[in-house]
Amino acid sequence: MLTFNSFANSSSGALMYLGRAQNALSQSMERLSSGLRINSAADDAAGLAISVSMEARIRSARQGIRNAYDGISLVQVADGALGQVSQNIQRIRELAVQAASDPLTDSDRQGIQAESDQLVSDIKRISSATQFNGIHLLNRQGNSITLQTGAESTDTRQITLGSTDPDNLGLKGSVPVNGGMVDTSSLANPATAFTGANALVINGQPIAIQDDGVSTSFGVGSALAISNGINASGIGGLSASASAASVNLGGVSYTGVPAAGAQFRPIDFSINGAAVGGVTWDPLSGTSLGSAVAAQINTLGAGVSANYVGGQLLLTAPDGRNIEIATGGGSGNLVNFGGFNIRDGSPKDKTFLGDVVLTTDTPVRINHGISAAAGQGRTLASGTYPSPLSGSGVMLSAQSARDYLQVLDASLDQVSALRSQVGAMENVLGFTVANAENGVANLTASRSRIVDADLAVETANLTKAQILEQAGIAVVAQAGLNAKNLLSMLIDKAI
Repeated sequence: MLTFNSFANSSSGALMYLGRAQNALSQSMERLSSGLRINSAADDAAGLAISVSMEARIRSARQGIRNAYDGISLVQVADGALGQVSQNIQRIRELAVQAASDPLTDSDRQGIQAESDQLVSDIKRISSATQFNGIHLLNRQGNSITLQTGAESTDTRQITLGSTDPDNLGLKGSVPVNGGMVDTSSLANPATAFTGANALVINGQPIAIQDDGVSTSFGVGSALAISNGINASGIGGLSASASAASVNLGGVSYTGVPAAGAQFRPIDFSINGAAVGGVTWDPLSGTSLGSAVAAQINTLGAGVSANYVGGQLLLTAPDGRNIEIATGGGSGNLVNFGGFNIRDGSPKDKTFLGDVVLTTDTPVRINHGISAAAGQGRTLASGTYPSPLSGSGVMLSAQSARDYLQVLDASLDQVSALRSQVGAMENVLGFTVANAENGVANLTASRSRIVDADLAVETANLTKAQILEQAGIAVVAQAGLNAKNLLSMLIDKAI
């Protein structure tokens, strides 16, 4: 049946589909012209949220990469300056070796000192003048530089630099006097080890060192005795502290297969004069023999504690007294120590010494040091301690030039350590950049898959939408023509 409503419905349907085709055509043209699949939140709300988060991370990561490159430039500047400082110190050392030769005249030494002073002054200038973007690099004692190298707050790198000012190079702060082990049976008179020609002399003052009163052997040579003597000397700004004496007896084992509840007797084995005695140990108890021996030693009251850790028996005298181990070399002992033989049939009397640490706020002169060869069990060479690189008059005598060599060696070690840190950080930053660039590339590709338009698909959609639009226009035109023809027919009938 042909009615007005049928013409109206067909026309409305044609217009509806024409509108859809035009919307699709507009969307395809927008995507092709922008290159993006998502041009507004309506295109893909979830995808838009993800892409915005990704874009923030990508941009932040790229800035982090630029920051890392700035850090590489910074450490390269520092490395170049440190290289020059090292060259200057090496030349000063060369001059010190020259000045250490006796045949030189006073005029010769003054010329050497003048060149040395100029080189030290140049090191000071380099230390104060080396900058990167206004940041001083080589006078940052204890300070570090933080680089933000990534998108997250934890993506940071610390560049640790130090001071190459001549006042901060050389022998600084504390002077360790290392302990050791002495065979007290070989000492003619241990009580005179620090008297007469063997006395320790600091700032021209002989240090009176007396027996510590608690060590059973060589008490005058203990870390406790030496530190007490130095602290009692009254030399301003100078103090000494005693470190714990220690000895590792090694692993603890037994000979043969003991019966349950066996008792081991370390024959003639004593620590600081106290016999260790019998050690009761049941191999079926679940407790190690080493732990049983340590427990027995801790009951002696000899000022020595024992710990059996990691298969090693360690003895420690916390107050700095000596640790004397004496054996008679008897046979039949079932207990063996990996680091101390008590079973070879010969008596032993070994004394272990702790370290001493000298601390001074001004350089002190050791006029006569401590010599292991003199039976003092440790070594502290004559010289100035601590001594900075900026010392004056160091080339004006052969002896002071020789003493200055250890200051220069310490300075070179400090500069080399700084260069090692700088070089390692440059490598780390290079790896950081490479990793960040790889991450940015992958994240960019992931975002592209979300937001970028597929040109092949959008071109096909555009062609389809164009065809549908043209078809829709034709249909709408045809629907209008049909309605016009019907109206014309009605008018003709009415006439």
